[in-house]
Amino acid sequence: MSTLPKIANRPGRPEFREWLDRQEAPQQAKLPLIHTAKALVARDIVRDGEIRPRECSVIGRSVSYFFYGRPAYRPRGNAVVTQNSMCPVCFVFSENLLDRASNIFPFDTGAFAARLYKHAMIEEANIPDFDISGDLKRIGRLISRIFENNENYILGDRSKLRSIVRDAEPDEYLAQAYIDLITSRGQNEPDDRVATIEVVVDETVDLGPMLLSIVVPDNIWNKSYSAEWLKPFSERGVSILPYRHTMGREPSHYHDAIEVQVREFLANKGLL
Repeated sequence: MSTLPKIANRPGRPEFREWLDRQEAPQQAKLPLIHTAKALVARDIVRDGEIRPRECSVIGRSVSYFFYGRPAYRPRGNAVVTQNSMCPVCFVFSENLLDRASNIFPFDTGAFAARLYKHAMIEEANIPDFDISGDLKRIGRLISRIFENNENYILGDRSKLRSIVRDAEPDEYLAQAYIDLITSRGQNEPDDRVATIEVVVDETVDLGPMLLSIVVPDNIWNKSYSAEWLKPFSERGVSILPYRHTMGREPSHYHDAIEVQVREFLANKGLL
């Protein structure tokens, strides 16, 4: 399994970062960061007032994960949501949280470590090879080079990327592998997390001024019932965005409903 060293004494091959640094400087607005948890865990986060790092075997240390601009994470377990506590809740943070990122990757590192990308990634490639942290402009360069704009990135429609993406040069091996990965169209391809930027934060993240919105099932935030644990956030100006809740559906149902709310939120902020 590919992992990051606990001590960053081997930052990985530099070629992918160098390839991004050669791309045209983007004009894309920075997008918020999104952390998703099951409702029961989300209440723990609210009670604690913070998201605390947890030990991760992939990264090799305690971290918290966020996705850039997209609610791409799917909570593990339970093929069908049968209890309200299983419903996903998303915390949407200001792009300023990027300043505290320890690592940034162009895809889901958990899937990489599980070898779900082996059809496009040579075995000798490692997760640190694709770490684009160190210059936040690389995020915009990646989106401009691969997706053209934030809207295409947010939509996550990989079927359209082949007509957009320009292939890398013959000796830009890691860039070629990444482009092949996100444009491949096999029936058993990884889900949209393969084309979603992952942000790793080592520090505790508090639910203070950087928290912009919380996306919740509409059975706990509606005209007739408002959960008490959400009211303090609403009162201080954090947007509570309810998505359509239907018991007994698979996680993909909730993921799609959440995406609709997040896209509308970003559009209203003028980020798309």
